[in-house]
Amino acid sequence: MATNYEGNRPQDAAKDEAARVADHAKGAAQDVAGSATREARQVAGEATDQIRSLVSSARDEAYVQAAGQQEKLAGQSRIVSDDLQRLSRGERPQSDLVNQGLSVVSQRVEEFTTQLESKEPAELVRDVRRFAARRRNRARGRPADPRPV
Repeated sequence: MATNYEGNRPQDAAKDEAARVADHAKGAAQDVAGSATREARQVAGEATDQIRSLVSSARDEAYVQAAGQQEKLAGQSRIVSDDLQRLSRGERPQSDLVNQGLSVVSQRVEEFTTQLESKEPAELVRDVRRFAARRRNRARGRPADPRPV
């Protein structure tokens, strides 16, 4: 067998060199894995911060929108309230909304009165029962009876 000048066989030297290279590769792989883990944690942390910021911005925007809508609704409600007070004093309402509402109520009362005048008592009782059944079904989450009142 041939030996090198240090007394080692070439196969042993190759094995030693391969083991050294393998250890170096293993260490480098561990370093890369550690770096990748640190980077992944950093990216995850930044993503979490961005999501929190986005959620906070969305919540703030929703609050601003809700406050604006609340203010509009309060203004409209004040107009209706003032007009109803005017009506109670015998004055004319100032907004079209109240006039339109009164028109709808007047039409409904007219339709109701016409039914009272034109239907037999048994028909009215049947209508009331159907109406009550529809309300009961709606309250229970069932579809309403499609038959008209």
